[in-house]
Amino acid sequence: ARVGNGVTLHRGVVIGPECEIGDGCVLHPGVVVYADVKIGTGTTVHANSVIGSDGFGYEWSGQGHEKVPQIGGVEIGRGVEIGSCTTIDRGTFGATVIGDGCIVDNQVQIGHNCKLGRFVVLCAQVGLSGSTEVGDGAILGGRAATVGHLRIGAGVRMAGAAVATKDIEAGATVGGYPAWDIRMEQRMQARIRR
Repeated sequence: ARVGNGVTLHRGVVIGPECEIGDGCVLHPGVVVYADVKIGTGTTVHANSVIGSDGFGYEWSGQGHEKVPQIGGVEIGRGVEIGSCTTIDRGTFGATVIGDGCIVDNQVQIGHNCKLGRFVVLCAQVGLSGSTEVGDGAILGGRAATVGHLRIGAGVRMAGAAVATKDIEAGATVGGYPAWDIRMEQRMQARIRR
């Protein structure tokens, strides 16, 4: 592992082999960084977060669930803030990627092979299933979620507790389950209440 200049490692931090921690990073108490994780300069990781654990990959053998090896890593950009008790899974083959300037709140789950653009905001308890791609500047409200293997376009705004079940085009504002145009969701909710 390589740790840059001016890095602060609080009590109980664990850094695995082949890791790179950029200059000026702060890792708060209890942070665990598994093998082959790269963290860019000026990034902060809050208490008890886990970065680089195995992704949720299993295959049915006919007799039981067999674990699919997760041999990719995690790449976190510069100036990222990761909240407490957040988990970021390693990629299956390539890297899970968090772009520069992203803000990830507490208790967020980012599955294997996910790719976040720059300046993405994930509010509390967001769950991204594996291989989700999120474009630059997207904002996902608290408890928003995605099914796997889809794309959330740049500048998308997802309301809290919205669930994306298909790709969402850039610039859209969505809500509900499944996530769709927020104005339609609000009209439907108003009619249900009436």
